[in-house]
Amino acid sequence: MTISRCHWAETADSRMQAYHDTEWGVPHHDDRALFELLTLEGAQAGLSGRTVLVRREAYRAAYHGFDIERVAAMSDAELEELLADSPLIRNRLKIFSTRDNARAALAAIAQHGSLDHYLWSFVGHKPVRNGWTERGQVP
Repeated sequence: MTISRCHWAETADSRMQAYHDTEWGVPHHDDRALFELLTLEGAQAGLSGRTVLVRREAYRAAYHGFDIERVAAMSDAELEELLADSPLIRNRLKIFSTRDNARAALAAIAQHGSLDHYLWSFVGHKPVRNGWTERGQVP
């Protein structure tokens, strides 16, 4: 069976191809998994996806398995430790924003029942399926 891949995954290493084939673009409905996705995508901003993907386990360890409540409760000192000596992308705004995002996620959960319900409400609770056939068609 031939797997159809996006341009960025066509020549990627096996880790990136596995991510593309089994996770990227696959709908998630678990709040923890959604928070992990948001955190890793935020860490990736301005960098290659591979840069963050190779550090994924370090992110899971640093952010308590992406337990939203535990991340929201992290102290400035804990975040400073991650900034000072960790395999994470050591950008102050990205590290501190993870706690801010956890707090915002908790607020969304309190108001909407789940992060899943809140995030999926923006697309009518259904995945957006684009029919692009060529790279140049992607906005």
